[in-house]
Amino acid sequence: MSMFEITALLWRRRYIVITVACGLIVLGVASVVIGRSTTYTAESRVLVDQPAIVGNTGGASVPAKLASLAPTFCLFLDGDEAQRAIADEAGVDAAQVSAIASCTPLEGTTALRVAATSGAAEESQAVAAAAASYLAEEISTRYAGDGVPAREHIEGEVLVSAERPAADPDDTARKVTLVVVFALLVAAAFAVAAEPHRADSRHTAPDAPAMNGRRERTTVGAP
Repeated sequence: MSMFEITALLWRRRYIVITVACGLIVLGVASVVIGRSTTYTAESRVLVDQPAIVGNTGGASVPAKLASLAPTFCLFLDGDEAQRAIADEAGVDAAQVSAIASCTPLEGTTALRVAATSGAAEESQAVAAAAASYLAEEISTRYAGDGVPAREHIEGEVLVSAERPAADPDDTARKVTLVVVFALLVAAAFAVAAEPHRADSRHTAPDAPAMNGRRERTTVGAP
């Protein structure tokens, strides 16, 4: 079937295409909207520094040293004690802290991104702020205590505390677009499949001369 024939067929059966497509679009959009969930991500930044060395001999190695330690710093938030302390500060359950909080080093810096993602903006903000505060204090306590030489002190500081976040962007528009395209394709395929295919094995051959001089029509396939 040529493209011209397909186009003509779809135009001839346009009401079927429109009906089927509209039905599929309604069902698809409804499923996308019902299944959509709104999340909120709040973010804090914790700066890690070794102030006694920066600007002095050996200071150039500080960023690389702190970058190598960054994953270890983030692990401080995984302990049960840490999660209980953050939960008490944020006013949520400790299990919730484990589920929504995260920590990732910011590449090319000595800062850490502490974030929380949940279905409530206030909860995300509270957890992200409390986790950042705990992490900064924990870094300073462990690496700048009395038993650590002053030159080796590593300190954590909350550079940016989480603010109330807006809703995270989602891909609802893309999903709806895919639903519309899929519905049109299915409707077109349905219209093509519904077109009756007239396959007739009987056809008339050219007239053949008869013995009596009259021309007779011969039917191929006839008994």
